[in-house]
Amino acid sequence: MREYLLFLDTETSGIPRDWSKPYSSRDNWPHIVQLAWVVYTRDGQEVKAENHYIQPNDYDMSPASGSIHGLTLDFLRQNGKSRHAVMHRLHRDLLRYHPLVVAHFMQLDYHMVSVGFYRAGLQNPLEHLPTFCTMRATGEPGALHQPPLSAPRRAVPAPV
Repeated sequence: MREYLLFLDTETSGIPRDWSKPYSSRDNWPHIVQLAWVVYTRDGQEVKAENHYIQPNDYDMSPASGSIHGLTLDFLRQNGKSRHAVMHRLHRDLLRYHPLVVAHFMQLDYHMVSVGFYRAGLQNPLEHLPTFCTMRATGEPGALHQPPLSAPRRAVPAPV
């Protein structure tokens, strides 16, 4: 087991239209509106906790998403930080702690964080870290209908 665990959660402006599209497909992938994570040691000691809202400078939010998480564009404009600043903080923590990354809906969180790194111009450290989905592990209804977790999408196809 890894020395650290990082529990991750995202709230988004919508849901992906097509899970197989590259991250460069701007209209396909929604945006992170809130990103939170907590780092623990493997014996359960909290190391740090972060919770950030992202400024809606380049995205709108679907009414359905707003009704789920309760965030509004006005609230995000007043309380949000730049995407790059927030993604840089998570990037730093992933590189520093090399954790097992845990999320309840890892499929969505993995891709949303990956597209967040892409949009912020940062390398994606999630590609090299183990992940664990609590929804799949518990067999929660709907867990079996998730698209499979697959390799990150590149802006340009990888050379053959």
